[in-house]
Amino acid sequence: MVFVQVACGAHHTLAVSQDGILYTWGRNSSGQLGMETVSEAEYAPAMVAALHMLPIAQVIAGGAHSFVVTVGGSAYGWGNNSFGQLGVGDEKDRSKPTVLTSLKSQCIRRVACGEDHTVALTDAGGVFTVGAGMHGQLGHNSKNNEFLPKKVFELMGSEVSQIACGRRHTLAFVPSTGRIYAFGLNGSGQLGVSSKSQGQALTPMMVVGFWVPYIRQKKIDCEEDLSHQMLTDNPSSQPPTCHGVIAVDLSREQPPKEALEEPVAMQTAKHSPKAMKKSTAEEGTTYDKNKDLIVNQIFGGGDQSFFICSQQEEDLEPVDQRLALFSCPIMTLSVQWVELLEQTIEDNQEERLRELEVIFSSSALLNGSFIRGNEMLSNDELSVLQQSSSHTRVLLRSFSIERDLPASSHHNISFDSALHLLQRIEALTDAHAAMASRMEAALHHCTVTLVPMVQDSEELRIYLILPLCRLFAEARHYESLQIPYAVSVLELKKKRLWADRCLDMWLTSTDTVYFQRLVDIYKRIVIYVIDQTSSNKQYIATRWQQYLLTSLSLLEKLHHISVSSHSKLSYDSFYIPELTTKVDISADYQSWVEQQRFGRPGQYAISFCRFPFVFDAPAKTVLLQTDAALQMQEAVGEAQVQNMFSMISSIAPTLPILLLQVRRDHIMEDTFSQLEQFHVTDLKKPMKVKFVGEEAVDQGGVTKEFFLLLMQKVLNPDYGMFEEHEEIRTMWFREQTFEDESKFASVGMLCGLAIYNFQIIDLRFPLVLYKKLLGSATSLIDLVDFSPAVLHSLEQLLQYEGDDFQETFSLAFEIVRERFEEPVVVELVPRGSSIPVNVDNREEYVAKYVDYLLNVSVQMQFTAFKAGFMRVFGNRRILVSIHCDLYFQ
Repeated sequence: MVFVQVACGAHHTLAVSQDGILYTWGRNSSGQLGMETVSEAEYAPAMVAALHMLPIAQVIAGGAHSFVVTVGGSAYGWGNNSFGQLGVGDEKDRSKPTVLTSLKSQCIRRVACGEDHTVALTDAGGVFTVGAGMHGQLGHNSKNNEFLPKKVFELMGSEVSQIACGRRHTLAFVPSTGRIYAFGLNGSGQLGVSSKSQGQALTPMMVVGFWVPYIRQKKIDCEEDLSHQMLTDNPSSQPPTCHGVIAVDLSREQPPKEALEEPVAMQTAKHSPKAMKKSTAEEGTTYDKNKDLIVNQIFGGGDQSFFICSQQEEDLEPVDQRLALFSCPIMTLSVQWVELLEQTIEDNQEERLRELEVIFSSSALLNGSFIRGNEMLSNDELSVLQQSSSHTRVLLRSFSIERDLPASSHHNISFDSALHLLQRIEALTDAHAAMASRMEAALHHCTVTLVPMVQDSEELRIYLILPLCRLFAEARHYESLQIPYAVSVLELKKKRLWADRCLDMWLTSTDTVYFQRLVDIYKRIVIYVIDQTSSNKQYIATRWQQYLLTSLSLLEKLHHISVSSHSKLSYDSFYIPELTTKVDISADYQSWVEQQRFGRPGQYAISFCRFPFVFDAPAKTVLLQTDAALQMQEAVGEAQVQNMFSMISSIAPTLPILLLQVRRDHIMEDTFSQLEQFHVTDLKKPMKVKFVGEEAVDQGGVTKEFFLLLMQKVLNPDYGMFEEHEEIRTMWFREQTFEDESKFASVGMLCGLAIYNFQIIDLRFPLVLYKKLLGSATSLIDLVDFSPAVLHSLEQLLQYEGDDFQETFSLAFEIVRERFEEPVVVELVPRGSSIPVNVDNREEYVAKYVDYLLNVSVQMQFTAFKAGFMRVFGNRRILVSIHCDLYFQ
């Protein structure tokens, strides 16, 4: 096992292995090992299971508390919390890693721990402190303890790039001025202030010394052309070499100016300060004590402070701790590693295959891969980054993290980079059979170990990354990959609702190519599982049902996301045409009816009718014909039984059909009066129409003519129930009408009867009526086929970025409507006429405007219409959905 980071507290140790696993050992009396239990001590390294899905960028140990910082900028703490040093708002110890919620939106890049206090450095260069403050080590000009992280006021306005902690003091470095600030205990002179007589500093004080800001001596290409330098493939690019550094110890009895009189000269190997060794007199390294110094790196420990410095001519840029993202020590799927794999797979195959297994079997390592800004840098380019100018490095940090977004609002995955690297790896697997089998086994391990009890949004990246793998697109791996993946995704809603919603938001933000890929994967699995049943009957009884249910449930989730995001994919993208030939849809529907009616499973424990969005038009037609046949047969049977009893009792006989007898010249009056008299069971019977005075027998043609004539009259704007939107010629309810609710209920019933009896009529309603019938919420996008002009105007209102918003639009929370050819002002909220629309409330205004148009203004009319429509279909949402799919789309 290779450890890449180690941190030591007073009596415990933390170590991160190359495969991203955190191990701890030592004293555990305060839960500082993160084992979720408290014990006297643990003498062997043990894995911290709670963090196994998180990509760790840094581990830190305080006196008896511990912290980790993740690649995405979250911090987790555990252990002793008697002074509030975990930043969770109380003094209770934690034995399980707990996220530092209050700084979740700040994007933490570095954490430093003292004995009983904690310091956090954010991506923007802000410094937050929490915990023990009795010696001023928090920098808030007080000796109070803080239980929630508080920004150091005196450092505001300065962009800090390094922090360090001693036992009870804190250091911060500001590269723009070259200054070091220190605060806290100064009993041993560890603050480096002008006089040791100051036993402590409650606010940041500047460390006295010959510090100057770094100014690059030799410009490199990346300063002049960032994209060319950082994306070059020229292997000859080498960073500049540093010749020497000075180490300065501030814990001496004398102040720092005197301390600089005897600097310890060191010589570096290449440019890295990590490889420093002592210089000898023969090497000829000399330093002028009066020369200005560049601070390269700061350290704190115990009651000491330690700086690594260099002189101007050595051109060594200060370390920026916020760039840990670009040098994360754990193994990740990066350009550097793929290059190494391609170059050495033949010579070191077993070693490379072990590394491949480690990466693809670990959700933590995959979660740390493909982060934006880090994904396209090769080995040579990373070397350039280490020596790039401050300006260039700030640009790279800004590119890598979207600071203006909350931590969970974006996944920060570069899908282009992920696909590119995965394709390069898959090209190698095609040529090496052993590599393919081991990669499949590794992905299987990663998938089956996914835990829905996630703590942080960073753990969710794996759910977007796995479907990009080619193996994931192959249906034959469904038992080992796709089904365990789907189970974990679906469990999120039960175990972590916030995580489920976050993943939904991320999936909504993906492009249609990715989203369609995921939908197609599970459509193929449905067919693949069905095909398996033809040769293995035992397979049907044991696993088929559960696999189908899981796959269809995930498709249902994706369908809901697509609909909620206003048709991310077209409705036919979810169709599985093969179902018409591979599944007995009629039997499936009858089984579903049994489940609904009697509360027990029918012949099939799972019914495709639970997931009607997978049916294409032919399948839906079969389903509706089956439903109509069943209901008509049931209604006719009930009529026959009633007629039998009428022969021996006073019960009146009834017709086995729904018969309407109407006069052509009074078709509306006759129809409405008869519909009001029918019982709901009559509406299930086969419908027949007879025109009074005519001998024609209705074989379907008369009914069709009846609906054509009747709907022409009912939907005619002159009748006063509906109005036509001329720009797109769709019909909608008239806001002001003299007709009562019963008329709208009858129209709804007629529309239901036409659809139920498979009569093709011209229902020129917008799609929003379909949504309202299904009980779905309406939104701005629903105006697309209701009133495109209003939609365009409201979108302009939302997108306007000028400073003269109110002067440009001059709107209030009111709407002007025409009633009986007279303009009428309608307030959208109480006293809306006196509430101006501005940038802050324009979204509320648009929502109220749309709600009024589609809901409030026609509430009576639509409610009655829906009641009549649902009398035909009952409460079976599936039938309403399928009928509307066929007739309204």
